[in-house]
Amino acid sequence: MPDNNQKPIAEQLKEVGTNIEQELKRVVQILEEQVVPEVREQSSKALRDASQRLSKLAEHLDSLRSKPPG
Repeated sequence: MPDNNQKPIAEQLKEVGTNIEQELKRVVQILEEQVVPEVREQSSKALRDASQRLSKLAEHLDSLRSKPPG
């Protein structure tokens, strides 16, 4: 026998949907405020490091080209 105090399934689903929507908004806010800035900072550092390493590699290759073989 159904409980008379129980909410209809449609109302329960609406509440669940609302809660999920609120949690998703909270997750997106955390991503935008904390994760994205950190990723950008780390990415720019990695790109600068890669740039320096590629420059050193290019210099090394240039120096090998200028040396006579053997």
